[in-house]
Amino acid sequence: MRTLPNPHPGIPLKILQITDCHQFADADTTLHGCNTRSSFESVMILAQEQHWPPDCILATGDLSHDGSEASYRYLLDHFERLGIPTFCLPGNHDEGTMLDAILHGDVVASHSAVDLGEWRILMLDSSIVGSEGGHLGKAALDMVTRSLSSSQGRHVLICLHHNLVPTCTDWLDTMTVDNADALFAITRGHSNVKAILWGHIHQKFEATKDGVALLGSPSTCFQFLPNSAEFQLDTRPPGYRWLLLHTDGHIDTGIERIAAETQSLAQAE
Repeated sequence: MRTLPNPHPGIPLKILQITDCHQFADADTTLHGCNTRSSFESVMILAQEQHWPPDCILATGDLSHDGSEASYRYLLDHFERLGIPTFCLPGNHDEGTMLDAILHGDVVASHSAVDLGEWRILMLDSSIVGSEGGHLGKAALDMVTRSLSSSQGRHVLICLHHNLVPTCTDWLDTMTVDNADALFAITRGHSNVKAILWGHIHQKFEATKDGVALLGSPSTCFQFLPNSAEFQLDTRPPGYRWLLLHTDGHIDTGIERIAAETQSLAQAE
């Protein structure tokens, strides 16, 4: 558990989520026609123009695509230059051991739990080595149980990489967390759990279950077409999610995307 000082008591916390950055060792590498390095940097520039400074950044997996040391060292350098507390978790494309070893510094960490003001943020590892789908192991579920029991009245935001519920994108819905009900069985008994946040789906998703907001977010590179039966890319630009975590447990949230012309430049590089 890590505790950060409350930067402004009584004022909502400003949180940014970035996800599915798919970085490579080689900055010029493209994936599905997108230069993922260029698009990531464009998204971070937009965040600095629109929602800066946040109280922390949540990086929710698939941060690297090739699992290379160089890709994680690039991300470490980028986050440390920003100077914002950044908490990371792995996705199915990440090399988890490498992520934990490298994304660790003065402002960057892969902590499993963080207290910030009136909120507790839980970062869960849903990745399975060698699989595109997700699973929450006993250690993760036990950590949630302990953290909720000891939350001392704090509101709780849970983060992971894989989606817990279907998104109506048929091909993608074969890669959800295979034991989501185990997590819901725990959270159902705790009214202070306000939202569950994930990446993986490369698209905006918002729903509720048992009074808890379920939030999925766009990638910082290419997007998946919602409601598609087979793999298909969307034309929507990359982006990030912002959240305002209020002291009473209310959450305001939205998506910001880069301009279409900026996206075109990333695709051309």
